[in-house]
Amino acid sequence: MSEQKDLDQHADVVDSESAQGHEDAETPHESDDEPMVYETPKDYAIFARRERERRIAEGADPNSVIFQSEIRNHVPRQEGEPPAEFVKRYSQTMNSMIQRGVVILNDQCTADVVASGFDTADGRYFDLGPGSGATKGDFRKFSEWFDESEGGELNEVPERWLKFEKPAQG
Repeated sequence: MSEQKDLDQHADVVDSESAQGHEDAETPHESDDEPMVYETPKDYAIFARRERERRIAEGADPNSVIFQSEIRNHVPRQEGEPPAEFVKRYSQTMNSMIQRGVVILNDQCTADVVASGFDTADGRYFDLGPGSGATKGDFRKFSEWFDESEGGELNEVPERWLKFEKPAQG
């Protein structure tokens, strides 16, 4: 298989993986009641879409906030182009976009996140790691709520999350 077909096939797999399985935050997951001691997937595509919508709602030019998956539209692979030349052109285009103020949001990754604590901008600490009593559902819902807060600045913490607040760490 040619390198271009391999790259395109991998990109299609990543695109389809990131587009699948987006469930409503209120929809219970099968493992929500299990203790939070395992890794849990974090889908960066959801964050990227929310971030793009937020920036546009705040007045950003829609062309100044793009997804990583859209870069292929700006840098198509030319027939017969050596891989090193394509990578060089791709990098130059990305750097040029960034220098012009274009924000490139990563919408292609899913990663496993180990349950842990959350530090807020005002110095508060919420522990949802192993031993905290948090379930997988708690961790998922808290993470979504925390991501939606303004950079960890929590004006009002819902009562359901106060049980995870601990003294700030060093």
